[in-house]
Amino acid sequence: MKFTTAMAAFLATTSLIRAHTLMVGVHINGKSQGDGTCVRMPIDSATSTSPVKGLTSKDMACGKDGEIPAAYVCPVSAGATLTFEYREWPDGRQGGAIDKSHRGPCSIWVKRVDDMFSDPAAGGGWTKIWHEGYDADAGRWCTEKLMDNKGLLSFELSSGLPKGDYLVRSELLALHQAASKDDPQYYVGCVQLHIRDGPSDDSVLSRHAVRIPGHVDGSEPGNKFDIYKRPMDQNYEIPGPEPYSPTGRPSGKPDGASDFPGAIPDDCLVKNANWCGEPLPPYSGELPCWAAVEACFARGSKCYDSTSPTGVKGCDNWNKYMCHGIQAECRAKNFKGPPEVEIPVHSVDLKGPIPSAVNKGAGSLSDSGGRSNIESDDSSAKKPAVTTPATSSPSTTRPSKNDEDDSGVVTSPVFEVFTSTSSSGPRTSASPALETGSDTGSDESGSGSKPDTDLTISPDGSCGGDSGYTCLGSRFGNCCSRFGRCGRRTRACSCHCQSAFGLCNDKTEKD
Repeated sequence: MKFTTAMAAFLATTSLIRAHTLMVGVHINGKSQGDGTCVRMPIDSATSTSPVKGLTSKDMACGKDGEIPAAYVCPVSAGATLTFEYREWPDGRQGGAIDKSHRGPCSIWVKRVDDMFSDPAAGGGWTKIWHEGYDADAGRWCTEKLMDNKGLLSFELSSGLPKGDYLVRSELLALHQAASKDDPQYYVGCVQLHIRDGPSDDSVLSRHAVRIPGHVDGSEPGNKFDIYKRPMDQNYEIPGPEPYSPTGRPSGKPDGASDFPGAIPDDCLVKNANWCGEPLPPYSGELPCWAAVEACFARGSKCYDSTSPTGVKGCDNWNKYMCHGIQAECRAKNFKGPPEVEIPVHSVDLKGPIPSAVNKGAGSLSDSGGRSNIESDDSSAKKPAVTTPATSSPSTTRPSKNDEDDSGVVTSPVFEVFTSTSSSGPRTSASPALETGSDTGSDESGSGSKPDTDLTISPDGSCGGDSGYTCLGSRFGNCCSRFGRCGRRTRACSCHCQSAFGLCNDKTEKD
């Protein structure tokens, strides 16, 4: 029986229920920011993986409900490597990135905004910085390469992007019904980022910007392409403008890791998408104890109210470990608190290694070829550039969590952001030596632990474990808490404080 275009289109429709996709998270230089964190998400989980309805819809900008900003904005440097993660099942209950019938091009766009929480996503200001359609040499569409890489797409932010807030837009175009039903299917999503450093030319993007919706109207050959025709025309034209990726060098002092609206709080005990479970205030006495139980569950309710299609495991863990923990203490007549509680961090393991950037080199500086890197406020503490594998094809062997390149930077996936880290000592690292401008040979806390000189001063508030960061000299505080966050308050400087990665006071509990 002859295989026809009509038959192929029919077979494509039989898997539509599980065939769609959603961009669920971003990894920055190999580190996961958490499911849904800094990502604009559809409100209705049941339809969250569906394509945009109508090429003139505002949803073409950032997807369904994409005009609603997420609570958090993730900090990056110009030239950073981002990895977008796509899933058929947003909460990860089943595997899959996008159905194999959904073949077509991919593109990445950026829009600079003055106010992340009031400026519209739809409208002018969008610049395409990368795209890929059909690779005739490999015989693969971009979406097929995405499937090969287990739903992961890595790219370098252009080094010439000026400092400020950005919407970074992912666009996948599935062509399985483009010819048969005049239905090119667009799957789009946006991540909210703050570029902490960059060139001073604010007009560099406006000269190449277009409006979304408006960048396509459906009449383009690339929106009517027949992927089932044999022989297939390999000269596929990607709809929309050509990419423009500016290069440049940072000018001026970089912003701090939290010196902008929407920065993620540095004391989250647990996080669920764009909700943060911050510590409850201290209390003493029976009535305040039970009031804390009520306040805790009220915070949990806000977590569920703000939930995203990626799930509510963080909300569940907040209620189970924090709220029920306080409740148990009140019942036991231990009325002083809150208690020290370990809240597990839920994460969905990646199905494969993080691939190389599809536009490798776009993040290089225009004059030296070097990578733009954020430094801490102490200019002597430098974080080495993240490198990626030499090829973009999926590896047959998944790297271990502690794999490092020659610079001492972990290049394999890091699955958790707010984890309870071990105080057994730092990893071996070839990172630049610690330079604080003062004698760090003795521990002022009296804990008797000298910071490892191979550690780098934390530029983002993380510390301990496999991070390679020490808090000693960090703008976030000199103490490394048991949760792997720098701070200067009692909860960071005692209660299992990690003395190998910063200072601890003389009341530190010993394991």
